[in-house]
Amino acid sequence: MSWQIINNQAVDNSKRFTSFKITTRIEERLTKISEDHVVTSKTCDWTKLVNDNYSWFLVEPNTCVAPSTVYGGELWWSTDTTIVYDGKGAITQELLGSPLIHG
Repeated sequence: MSWQIINNQAVDNSKRFTSFKITTRIEERLTKISEDHVVTSKTCDWTKLVNDNYSWFLVEPNTCVAPSTVYGGELWWSTDTTIVYDGKGAITQELLGSPLIHG
């Protein structure tokens, strides 16, 4: 993940977020159309990192990786990520999940 100021502005080192957390999940399904079940997940608290750096480029990438699990080819697998940040009220962003993997 990376971020930067969209327009040229004065550097603003003030506090931007009271909370900035990312949760990544590895999910499985019994069939292609059944409901996802979370197998493993990890939540990363990036509040301090985001507040301390008004921009962050991919020179030093930040990752939030769910712990690995044993792959079973008979199931359908995917990953999803949720970002929840709070500056002036909590906002939740669900990122587009990965394609399903099977076999």
